[in-house]
Amino acid sequence: MSQIEGWKAVQVQGTLEAEMLSEALENADIPCRVSKDWFGAAYGIAGLNTVGHRGKVLVPEERFEEALALAKEIFGDSEIS
Repeated sequence: MSQIEGWKAVQVQGTLEAEMLSEALENADIPCRVSKDWFGAAYGIAGLNTVGHRGKVLVPEERFEEALALAKEIFGDSEIS
């Protein structure tokens, strides 16, 4: 679920960071959804970081650059893709 038509994913270090970014985006009035891995979604586990897992926050394509800039402001360039 990293790409849905009309939405783009901002990838961060892990699930906790994705939740943090989601809250910051909502405070900036940027619509978003955290994309959860199947294990966390199935068992209702939040904040779980498995090896190699990147957190993904989906935002509308037209707000992607804004969301990316906010993510870089919070986490720095090296943590964002």
